[in-house]
Formats: sequence, C-alpha cells, structure tokens
Amino acid sequence: MRNHSRTLESTGQFVFREFKHVFRGESDGDRLPTVRTVAADTRDDRYWSGRELEAANGVYDRGRRYQAGATVYERVDGGNGSVQYRPANETGLTPRETVTWAVRNLSEWTTQYPLERNGTTTEQGVEFTRYAAASVPAGIGCWPDGRPTPELRRTDTTQATALVDSQGVVRQFECVSGVLNTGNRYTERIVWTIDEVGTATVRPPAADSQSESELTATVTGRR
Repeated sequence: MRNHSRTLESTGQFVFREFKHVFRGESDGDRLPTVRTVAADTRDDRYWSGRELEAANGVYDRGRRYQAGATVYERVDGGNGSVQYRPANETGLTPRETVTWAVRNLSEWTTQYPLERNGTTTEQGVEFTRYAAASVPAGIGCWPDGRPTPELRRTDTTQATALVDSQGVVRQFECVSGVLNTGNRYTERIVWTIDEVGTATVRPPAADSQSESELTATVTGRR
C-alpha cells in the first residue's frame, strides 16, 4: 500500500464518505446511522461537506458547508427557495481538515490490523484487491488511535476489511467491533470510503460570487 496522501494529492479530486451504525442490543435497539461526506478538490483548495452530498450533473456545488482556501461558509436558507452561504464560526474540523484526517488515518490504521490478502472484488466497474482480518487483537476495536466509543473500550471481537486500488491506495476500510455489555451485544460498524478519484468536480455555489466579507448564492428551487 503506497503513500495514501501523496497519491490522492496528485489527483486532487475525490469524495470521502464515513458511515457509522451502532446497535446496542435488543433492549436498546438500533441507532440511526450517521453519515458525513466531503467532496474535495485539493488543487483548487475547494471543499463541500454535508450529511449526504449529491452531485448535480457530475458537479458538487451545494451542501451544508463550503470551504475555499482558509474560509468556511455555511448554508443559510432564505425565503422563496433562496440560499445564501455566509462565513461560519468553526468549532470542529473544517471540510479541508476532515479529508486530511481521513486520508492520513485510512493509510495508517490499516497497518494496525493483521490484514491478509483475500481475493479481489469489483465495485462500480473498478477492481480492488481485498484484505481482511477476521480476528483482531482484543482492545484495538475500530479506533486504533486510542479514541474508542466508551462502550467499546473492552472490545472482544473485531473484523476489518480493506479494499485497495491498482495504485496501492486504500479506497475503503470497514470495521465491525463488538462487546458484551450488561447482557447485551453492543456492535459498531464503521465504513470509510474514498471514491470518484480524479473525477469529482467541486465548484463554488455561484461562479465569481466570493467576496472578502460574504459569499452569496441565490439558487432558486435548491433544497
């Protein structure tokens, strides 16, 4: 597996998706899955983020937050279907920081698991080499950097799978951890995916509408 960040930086364009699903046992049931998506063009330093981004005619030009350079803009819905993007006060990771975090960790985390080659698979017309670890040492879970969900600090089962493209880049990493907690089986499934490499087109919400104080886009009918 090659240097993840260097290979992706050379292409510049990709989409990162994170899917997380928690099951707390029969007594508490499922939590709704959480999803976050970031479309990135690192060459132009543009990023869109949101729960589930969708491209319009192959172009990402809408979402909850937009980042251009060091400035992050947040979507504000107005009346009559109008939309504005205004500078936001960031309290968490910016869209750019999110993709940097994802690329670095996807590459580094795979080295923490006893992954072995497990055949090939084809996803959306692209062939990947599959690596799997059916039995991960207790306590690693899906957060080998030491930040597990509290309920999984005593992980007793973990399964991990990675899909690697022809360039040696980890394009998907899936991890399922579980622990018997107060009589219930607690499980957590996380899937990190990087796709649309070299094809994701990231544009501002309105061409040439950025100013020093505000970026505004009136986009009738977009919700």
